[in-house]
Amino acid sequence: MDWVTFDTEGGGLLKVRATHVVAIYNELGSVKLSTVAGGVHTLAAGTTVGQAAIMVGDVTPE
Repeated sequence: MDWVTFDTEGGGLLKVRATHVVAIYNELGSVKLSTVAGGVHTLAAGTTVGQAAIMVGDVTPE
């Protein structure tokens, strides 16, 4: 499957299918990722929008 794993702000992990990512954006200095299910997740400090986008884009769909 086309899963991507991110570290989150709270110290946990977020595993999401790349095809379910709707947006990756910076909101007041925090990088956030939203999904088709309506979830919005804050990624770990130090993660940039560009890094997250590359991670999602590098996944090869099955």
